[in-house]
Amino acid sequence: MSNNLEVLLIHQKYGSINMGSMAVGVGSFNDPMDIPGMAHFVEHALFLGNQKYPEPNGFETFIAQHGGVRTAYSHAESTNYDFAVSPNSLNETLERFVTFCIKCVNNLNNERLTRYVLSYIVRLCTVLCCI
Repeated sequence: MSNNLEVLLIHQKYGSINMGSMAVGVGSFNDPMDIPGMAHFVEHALFLGNQKYPEPNGFETFIAQHGGVRTAYSHAESTNYDFAVSPNSLNETLERFVTFCIKCVNNLNNERLTRYVLSYIVRLCTVLCCI
């Protein structure tokens, strides 16, 4: 794609579930020296809501209500976000999935931590800027 995002589509004619995954090139090796665990923290913070879908754990609730599962995990050089959901709810799932990184909710109280988190979210989600 024009934003260097690599997309792989696999069609299973008789599949009963749709899956999506996003891997981004930010992981624990990118943690600030004075705040170890930042990549893992941000991985979880993205599920706290955003301006369009402000409810904490709303994505997980939506996925569960539509017969699916979600997971996320951090590595040294990357962070992955995955989901599986029933085919009839794929469009709304994708909408919610990409909205993680757009206008995220800033519900942290510590100004310094907030600055690091927002910086990480921007770096983490740069791949979505042209979608």
